[in-house]
Amino acid sequence: MKKNIVKWLWLVVYLIMALAVWYNRKAIYLHMPSFFLETIWFVYFIDAVLIALMLVFFVCLVQLIRCPLLERLRFQKVFKQIGLHNNMGEYPALLSKKIDKGKKHGYIYKLRNVGIPMDILDNMICPNERSLHLKVNRIEYGRKARTILLYAIPDKYMKPEVISIDNGTYAEMLCSLPNLLCLGQTGSGKSYAFSIILALYAKYMSDVSITIADYKHSLLTPLAHTQNYYGYDKAIEGISLFYEEFKERLANHDLERNKRVKILLIDEYSALIGSQDKKRAEELKTMIGNMLLMSRSLGMKIIIGMQTAHSENFKTGARDQFHGILALGNLSKEQKQMLFSDYKEKMNDHNSVGEGYLLINGKDIERVKISEIKDMESLIKIICPAMNR
Repeated sequence: MKKNIVKWLWLVVYLIMALAVWYNRKAIYLHMPSFFLETIWFVYFIDAVLIALMLVFFVCLVQLIRCPLLERLRFQKVFKQIGLHNNMGEYPALLSKKIDKGKKHGYIYKLRNVGIPMDILDNMICPNERSLHLKVNRIEYGRKARTILLYAIPDKYMKPEVISIDNGTYAEMLCSLPNLLCLGQTGSGKSYAFSIILALYAKYMSDVSITIADYKHSLLTPLAHTQNYYGYDKAIEGISLFYEEFKERLANHDLERNKRVKILLIDEYSALIGSQDKKRAEELKTMIGNMLLMSRSLGMKIIIGMQTAHSENFKTGARDQFHGILALGNLSKEQKQMLFSDYKEKMNDHNSVGEGYLLINGKDIERVKISEIKDMESLIKIICPAMNR
C-alpha cells in the first residue's frame, strides 16, 4: 500500500505543477509578440492548447503509472520471442499493473486477451517467467472477456524464506506435520536442515522424545553419546525399538501416552534399505509403511532423509503419507514429476547450498533457505534433552 501511495504521489506533484503553470500563464504570454495578444481569440486559442497539453501529459502519466513502459516493452519482447500469438498474429499486451493485496510483494498484471486458450498461456508463459523477471503464481481470465490477469511477484522480491531456530512460524508449521520427507544430494545442506528442524521440535514441543537412526553415521555425530542415537549398524535397532512403541500405542489406546510426542528421524533411508537382504528390506519397508499410515493419531512422527525418493523404497501408498516435503538443492526432472507434479514448471530457480522448496499438504509450496548455523554447540544443547527421553 505504501508503494502504491508513493507511486501516485507523482500524479499529485504533476497536478500542483500544472495548476501553478495555469495560474501564471499570463507571465508566459508576456514573452510573446504583443500583436498576438491584441487578438482575443488567439489568447483563447493559446489557453485551449495549454489545457490540451496538460490533459495529454496527465493521461500519459496515468498510463505510465498503471503500465510502466519498460515492463510493457519487456512483455512485448518476450511474447514475440516465444511466439505467443493467435491465428491472426496478434500478441497479448500489458494493459496495467497494480498491487495484489492478497500476496506480499505481489502484483496483478492485466493483459489484453487476443483469444489464446488458457492452457497455452500457462504452458508458454510459466516456463519463460524468468525472461519476464517474474515468479508467476497463476493466470486467470479477468472480469471482462477481453482481459487476462497474471498474478506474479517480481524477481527482486523472490528471496527464499529462512528456516531458523528463531522462526516461530516455521516451528508451528513443522511441528504440526505428521510426517516429513527431506530430499537432497550430498552437499545440498540436508544435515544442517535436520539440525535446525530437530532443534525446532525440541524447543517448541514440550517433553518431545527424538530418536535418530543414522545409517551412514554422518548426521549430528555430537549426539552419538545420547540415549536415542543409533548409528550405522545400530540404525535398524533404533527403528525396531521405535516400532515396538508404535505397536504398543496402537494396541493400548492410552490417550495420555499418545500425548507424549515421539519423533523418529531416519537419514540415508534408501542406502539403509539397499544394504539389507531382500527379506530384511521388506520388513523394514513394512514397518516404515505402517508407521507412516497410522502414527498420526498416536503422537508419533516420522522424518525420512534421502537423496532420491524412488517408490521402490516404500510400500504401496506409503510415500504419499508425507504431509511435508523439503527438497534441497536442484532436483532432477524425474523427482519434480514424482513429488511436485503440480508445481514442477515453477521450480526453475538455481538453488545454492541450503536452498530449496517446501511443500505443505500437497498445496502450499514456497522457496526456503536453511539458516546458517553459527553456533552448533547451542543447537546440540537444545536437542540433547529430547534425545535422552
